[in-house]
Amino acid sequence: MQLLVVSQSGYNQSKELSLAERFAPRCLSIDLEVGKQDGRLYHVAAVRGDTGEAITFRRDEIGKALGRLDDFAEGTSFLLGHNLIAFDLPHLTAMKPDLRILKLPAVDTLCLNPLAFPRNPYHHLVKHYQDAQLTRGRLNDPELDARLALQLFSDQRDAFMALRETAPDLLTAWHWLTTRDSASIGFNSLFWNFRKAPCPSDAEAYAAIQRCLQNQACLTHSHAIIDNAHQGGWPLAYTLA
Repeated sequence: MQLLVVSQSGYNQSKELSLAERFAPRCLSIDLEVGKQDGRLYHVAAVRGDTGEAITFRRDEIGKALGRLDDFAEGTSFLLGHNLIAFDLPHLTAMKPDLRILKLPAVDTLCLNPLAFPRNPYHHLVKHYQDAQLTRGRLNDPELDARLALQLFSDQRDAFMALRETAPDLLTAWHWLTTRDSASIGFNSLFWNFRKAPCPSDAEAYAAIQRCLQNQACLTHSHAIIDNAHQGGWPLAYTLA
């Protein structure tokens, strides 16, 4: 996963959103509007993290135009979104399973938020974590949500980069724990970039988890947690956070 820094282009954003100019990952940030009653796809928006360019489709053109996402995403390294893995990707797959972008690694800011901000997982851009909502000024604006996800990802990246100096064992443990399932490719690339190291071995991960638990849990329970770490994955990552 390559992370490039360039300026954003031409969107009338608030000052808060313009802060994303300092960090422009080579990704495609996606957001969908899906009807709660009928489950139909009404609006699709995608924003390139490296250029700030956006593409949007509404209900009457989605079926024919969805394939243009592949051309628009040319050169991007991964997909980004808030609740991307559990919500957006299944809907895109159902609509057009042959989309090339569906083969890109996925990074979900909803999953990362409790790791980056464990004391305040709602963050100032997250309206309600359990509802997977982002704070926005207008209703039903997927393009704005895609840009908010980029801003949130920028803040999360800052938090993780700080931990590289202050809590490297935590990053090591998270790298291993968040890559235990089938949706791990994007998170593996992400933490590899943050740590400047590949996914740790089981032994390295167990040692890092043990150091994280030192003086935080009783010895017996620490051993039990480490022995079952393979089954813990994300829940254990959140617990360590």
